[in-house]
Amino acid sequence: MSANLNSNHNPSPSSCQLLFLMEPPPRLSFSNSTGARVSCAAHGTPAPVISWLSEDGAPVSDVPGLRSALPNGTLWLGAFSAAQYRSDVHAAVYRCRAASSAGTILSRDMRLEAVMDVPWDVRVQSSHGVAGGAALLTCTVPSIVRNHVSVARWFKDGIVLAPLAAEAGGRYIVGGSRSDILVVRDARPDDGSSYSCEAQHALTGEKRRSSPAMVTVSHASSSMAPRMLSVSEDEMVPQGGDIRLVCCAIGSPPPTYSWFRHSNGRLSPVSNSIRISVSEQVLIIRRAQLSDGGVWTCRAHNQFGEQRRDARLRVRSRLVVSVHPQLQVANSGSAVTFNCSVEGGDARVRWLHDGVPVGGGERVLRVHGVVRAHRGMYQCFAERDLDSAQAAAELRLGVHFRVHLQKLSMYVCEKFHKT
Repeated sequence: MSANLNSNHNPSPSSCQLLFLMEPPPRLSFSNSTGARVSCAAHGTPAPVISWLSEDGAPVSDVPGLRSALPNGTLWLGAFSAAQYRSDVHAAVYRCRAASSAGTILSRDMRLEAVMDVPWDVRVQSSHGVAGGAALLTCTVPSIVRNHVSVARWFKDGIVLAPLAAEAGGRYIVGGSRSDILVVRDARPDDGSSYSCEAQHALTGEKRRSSPAMVTVSHASSSMAPRMLSVSEDEMVPQGGDIRLVCCAIGSPPPTYSWFRHSNGRLSPVSNSIRISVSEQVLIIRRAQLSDGGVWTCRAHNQFGEQRRDARLRVRSRLVVSVHPQLQVANSGSAVTFNCSVEGGDARVRWLHDGVPVGGGERVLRVHGVVRAHRGMYQCFAERDLDSAQAAAELRLGVHFRVHLQKLSMYVCEKFHKT
């Protein structure tokens, strides 16, 4: 017989169950010039002891000047030079461990990536615009730092541009997941101003500003079918985030734009809604959902022809794991079941009991014939390439079990004294 003493919600810190309050992220990139500190904290009664483990389960050892597991549960990683780089320190997998008499829990794995500082600069690439149409500018950085750099601001003639909301008909529209695209709508020959951008490195905080670039806008000398200049070909947005996909073409007369969604092998026109709207060259997606991922098609057309280009969007979801029930009290010989729920897409599942692998890759874990060795903490881990998450539940011994142990202890003592 087993008893479920918890409702299906996360325990509050006032409960005595063991749980993480701060857990390392699944991936951490840091600059060699800044170093990093990673916090780990857990709650429970009695208070758990925090330690750090390497991928093979061995305790993390101190490496003078490079790595130290501090008494407060922080993993410290110092700044270092290229000559001091060590793959076992700077390209390693770490996990946090919290242990008490209630049991043991492990954090998700943290994959560490130390990024070496390299010189980088920012440039603006501009396209030729046709009067009445759109002109396009792109802020570019070297590919070696692209994953860590985003555009903070755009300037026109040295003055910061405040990109108006596309739906409000603003002339300057910033798009792309890194804000690296600037569209000048209704371009005019007097738009031949100088434009620059400022980019910031997420790991170091360093900012770089590009040299000014000129936009050339001229009147079309003859009729011309639309020709694509650019489209947001491969963009990523976190689930719940906002993004603007940009499509830009030149033509005479200036082209009009339509957006379509690929669905079940067909192209469906995008109609404006609360979350998704079209404003000429820009497709605006708010509070992105997983279903928004996929291919969107931009069509630029005038009476002399049309051109289409696909924009691919990936929506990065966050894994959320829960285990139910979160607390079970079981008597000797009974059976208990833990259920693991995973939100956020497909993921591999594994179980741990006090930090040791148990069960298979199923989302249901059954414990038959409960004995004293089964008590402790059970964790379900959900993992995929870019993300991982975990949740824990506790199995305690019931009153009947403890009475049985007490009687057994008294019997052993009596036999000992008689001998």
